[in-house]
Amino acid sequence: MRMKNKIKKEFSKIIMALILATYFIGIIIGAVIVFIDSAQLSVYLPYIGTATTAVIAFYLWKAKNENVMKIAKSNKNNPDIIEKVMKID
Repeated sequence: MRMKNKIKKEFSKIIMALILATYFIGIIIGAVIVFIDSAQLSVYLPYIGTATTAVIAFYLWKAKNENVMKIAKSNKNNPDIIEKVMKID
């Protein structure tokens, strides 16, 4: 069971790294295009902002869910704390 969890986390990290690499390539290409034609800046800024917001939101959601599971496992004798942690948004 432990090996499956480790593989799952590593797979998630690999996917996130690939997405991040693709994003940085897009930033470099976009910066070159904006340098050539500054009118493209209005398209470039939402590209950066949208992807950044989505990735940060996903990562925080994933980290919260993993931490809730850890807290639940470590506090089996206190079910009230699990309910309090689940209500945190």
